[in-house]
Amino acid sequence: MNSVEIQRSAEAMVRDAMGVGAGERTLIVTDVMQPQSIAQALMAASISVGARAATLILPVATNAGEEPPEPAAQAIREADVIFLYTAPFIDSSPAVKVARDRGARVAFMVVCNPSKLPTRYPQYIEAAFVRATGIDAKDMAERTHRISDLVENAKEARLFTEVGTDLTMRLGYKVTRLDGLGTAKGAMPQLPGGVFAVLPHGDTANGTVVIDVSTPIGPIHTPIVLSIEGGFVTKIDGGIEATRLRNFLASFRDRGVYRVSDWGIGTHPRAVECGNYREETRVMGWAHMGIGDDVRFDGGKTKAPSHLDVVFRDASLELDGKLVVDRKKLVL
Repeated sequence: MNSVEIQRSAEAMVRDAMGVGAGERTLIVTDVMQPQSIAQALMAASISVGARAATLILPVATNAGEEPPEPAAQAIREADVIFLYTAPFIDSSPAVKVARDRGARVAFMVVCNPSKLPTRYPQYIEAAFVRATGIDAKDMAERTHRISDLVENAKEARLFTEVGTDLTMRLGYKVTRLDGLGTAKGAMPQLPGGVFAVLPHGDTANGTVVIDVSTPIGPIHTPIVLSIEGGFVTKIDGGIEATRLRNFLASFRDRGVYRVSDWGIGTHPRAVECGNYREETRVMGWAHMGIGDDVRFDGGKTKAPSHLDVVFRDASLELDGKLVVDRKKLVL
C-alpha cells in the first residue's frame, strides 16, 4: 500500500474524525500482528498537530475484550485520545472503559474481521484503513445524520431490492448513528463509520429479506431468503449457506436469536465488498439487518446469546410512502 495514501488518511483521521489537539495525550494501540505502517502514520499525524503521542504494541489477545497487560492498561486509562486497532478487538476491555469514563475519545478501527483470515493480511488492513478514513469525514457524517433524521421522524418504513427483499415495519425508536466522528467527550466511533441502525417497533417487521452479500459466518454464493413474520425470522431458504445459517441459529436453542433486531443503510462513499461484513454494512446504499439480541438499541428488550448482521446490496427505502433511497442513490 502506498505510504503516501496511508499518511494522508491518518492525517484526515487525526484532524477531522477525532479532532486531536495540541497537548492531548494520544495513544496508538495495536498488536504485533497488525501492520505497523498505520501506527507510524497515526503517530506522525498526531505529533504534527502538537499532541503528546505514543504507540503501544501489544501481544495478540486471546479473547475479545481482553485486558492488556500492565503497564499498557495504565497508559490506556490515562490517555485523552486512543486509536485502537487489534485483532481480536479489545474495545470492551476494562482499561478502555475507564478511559472513556474519564472522557477519553477512542477511535475503534474495525478494519478487519478477526474471524476471517484473508481480511487480516497486512495489505488488506492497510487498504481498509485508507478506504475508511481517506474521505471528507464531516460530509459523510452530515449525510448519515440527514438520513437518520428522516428515519427517526417517520412512522413506517419499507425496505426493498430488485432481487426480492421487501420488508415493512413501523418505526418509533431513536436511531443509532455511526457517523465516524469522535470529537465529543467519551466518544468511541467505529471506523469506518457511515451507517445508521434502528429497531422496528414491536413485532411489526414482516416480509422477505434476500441476503446476497454476506453474513458474519461467511460470504454468500447462493442468496439466502429469510421469511419474516411478526418480528421474527420464521424460515431460511437457499443453498449451503442457508443450511449453515439455519444450523448456527438452531444451535442456540433460543427463540430470541431469530428476532429481527436493527436495520440500516450505508452512507460511506468508499466502503466496498471485502469479506469484512462490518465494512460491507457501510457501503453506500447497501442495507443490513440484525438478527438476535437487541438490548444495545433504543427499544430493545430481547436478550439472546447471538446477534449477527446480514448484508444485502442496492437497497431502496420508502418512509411513510416517500422514496428516500433509490438503490445506491440517496434521494434526500
